[in-house]
Amino acid sequence: MGRWLLGLLATGLVVALLGPATARAESPDCNHPSNLAQQTICSHPELSAKDGEWMGLLEQLHEHQSATDFDAVVREERRWIAMRDICRADVRCISQWYDQRLWILRGAMAGASQAPAQREQTAAPSTQRAIPAQPQRVKIIATGTGYIVTADGAIITNNHVIAECPDDVTVQLDRQQSKGEVIARDPRNDLALITSKLQPRVVPALRTGVRLGENIVVFGYPIPEFLASSGNFTVGNVTATEGLKDDTGHVQISAPIQPGNSGGPVLDQDGNVVATVDSTLNAINMAKETGNISENVNFAIKETVVENFLDANGVRYSTAALSAPMQAPDLADRARTFTVFIFSTCVVDKQSN
Repeated sequence: MGRWLLGLLATGLVVALLGPATARAESPDCNHPSNLAQQTICSHPELSAKDGEWMGLLEQLHEHQSATDFDAVVREERRWIAMRDICRADVRCISQWYDQRLWILRGAMAGASQAPAQREQTAAPSTQRAIPAQPQRVKIIATGTGYIVTADGAIITNNHVIAECPDDVTVQLDRQQSKGEVIARDPRNDLALITSKLQPRVVPALRTGVRLGENIVVFGYPIPEFLASSGNFTVGNVTATEGLKDDTGHVQISAPIQPGNSGGPVLDQDGNVVATVDSTLNAINMAKETGNISENVNFAIKETVVENFLDANGVRYSTAALSAPMQAPDLADRARTFTVFIFSTCVVDKQSN
C-alpha cells in the first residue's frame, strides 16, 4: 500500500512489553469496587480465591525477577485486566480469564526459577572473543476487531491482526469468550478466517456495490487499554470507491478509525456490512511529502473481496441485504451483536547485544 500508509500493526494494536511499568497490577478493592466485574469477583469466593492466587504468583515473580522484567509482567497484566472487566457479571467468563492468566504466570514462574543458574553460567565475560548476541524473549499482545459471518461463529478479520500470534487467539462477543482457530489466511488481501464457539444473536448480510458518497458507520474495539471496552462507533462517508493509487480492492472512507479497529465491519445505513476496515493514511508521512496534514483518510476492503475469500474456503454467508434505514443508535446496537474483540498472545525471540 506504499510508505504513506501506517504499518500493518497500526490498526491491529500490537504491544511489546518492554521498559518500566508506571503502575502496579492490583486486586479489586472490595470496599470500593470500581466496576461490575470487580463486584462479581468480590461476591464470589471462588473468584476471590483465584484472584489471591494470581496476586501471589505476581509477588513470587517480584522476588525472582529483575526490576525491568517484573515491570514488563505487571504492565502486561494491567492490559489484560481491561479484558477481564469486559466480562462484567459473567462468573464463567471471569473464571476463564483467571485460569488463563494463572497458567501463563505459572510458566513465567518456572522460567524465573531457572534464571539464577543461567546467570551463573554467563557471568564471567570472555577476554578471548566477543560475546555473541543473545535472543531476548519478548511477550507480544495483538488486538483487533472482527465480525461474525455465520450462525456457528465464523469470523472475518484482517490477516495482520493475527499474523504475529496466529496460534493463540481469543475472541469475545459481549460476555461470550471463545478460543479462536485461524483456519484460512490471505496475506495479499489482508484477510483471515477464524472459527469460534461464539453464538451471535444477529448474523449480518454482506452487501457489495457500495456507492461514492454513501453514508457508512464503523464499529470496533480500538486501543482497549484506554478506550471504552464496550466498543467505539464512528460515522462517515464513502469518499472514494477505490483505494490508494486506484486500488480496486479497497474503498476510501472518512469514518475515524484508531489502532485496534482493523478487521472491523463498515456498515451501510441499513445495517449491512459493505467493507472491512484495513488501514489508514499516515498523516505525519503525508505532511512531510506534501506539506499538508491529511485527516480521516482511511481504507477498507471491499466486500466483493471478502465474499471471494469466503467462497474459496467454503463458507456460506448471507447476502439477503436489509433495506430499512436505521438511526445511528440502532445501527450501533446492531453492530455490537456481531462485532468481536480479538486478542492473541505469543512469545518471540528478539536479538539483543
